[in-house]
Amino acid sequence: MILATLGSSKLVTTLDAIMTELFTGIKPDRILILSEEARELDLTNITRPFGINAETKVLELGVGINQWREKVRDISMDVADITPGRKYMAIESL
Repeated sequence: MILATLGSSKLVTTLDAIMTELFTGIKPDRILILSEEARELDLTNITRPFGINAETKVLELGVGINQWREKVRDISMDVADITPGRKYMAIESL
């Protein structure tokens, strides 16, 4: 299962969104963070206590609705948490 969430300039918001999904019982094999810019992120210490060994990847989609519109449609995901991020990021991820 692929869990996707939006990246935020406040890392705690992105982590809260991921934790919320884990607490609801989702057990992803892969976690995608859709972001305007690339960043390194290791979630091992967060997912391991849940018995989850998920690959984490930050996908840099760029800035602006046109960038997101073009790139999001090609991303495969089973669950999308749109809590963090900007409004246009959420709209294009639905």
